Amino acid sequence: MKRTAVSLFLTAFVLLATAGTASAHTKLESSDPAEGASLEAAPTQLTLRFSELVKVETSKVTVTGPNASEWQVGQLAAKGPVLTVPVTPAGPAGEYAVNYEVTSADGHSVNGTTRFTLTKEATPAGAAPSSAPAVPNTPTQAQAPAPAPTVDGQPAEAVQVTGAPWWLFFLGAAVLVVIGVGVAFAIVRKRS
Repeated sequence: MKRTAVSLFLTAFVLLATAGTASAHTKLESSDPAEGASLEAAPTQLTLRFSELVKVETSKVTVTGPNASEWQVGQLAAKGPVLTVPVTPAGPAGEYAVNYEVTSADGHSVNGTTRFTLTKEATPAGAAPSSAPAVPNTPTQAQAPAPAPTVDGQPAEAVQVTGAPWWLFFLGAAVLVVIGVGVAFAIVRKRS
């Protein structure tokens, strides 16, 4: 009985311990403009590099600045883990926030913000961002990840993950039920 209980406990421990590594989430590895960058000229395209593929069809990027100014954002495109976003800049000099919400290949929603500063007013260019349809993300050959941006040696941006997958809770509950039933059978068998 003792060996059965110990075996069930070790099995449950291994299953629960490895479940955390299986649910790792996508994170922003770098951006262009880089976190904390100071620019004289406004960019016409943003680039966000993630740790894994993202679904461009359900991704969203906005750019907001001083006085609640918003940039016009074109259609997102992705190649591997890199998301590119054409933008039409407009607004005063100051700090701008690139807000993103992406869906990773495993279905988890991840959002965050990266910031940069314009030292001169952004004036809209004559052309609007591309209105081509979203380009689905397809895997590419292995790409070396860019180093994560830092400010004064600290991580440059915080990524908020919107919860653990629902099936993980059910898996944990099922494992606990199996352990409980196994222990109950072992106790009943020993008493018989």
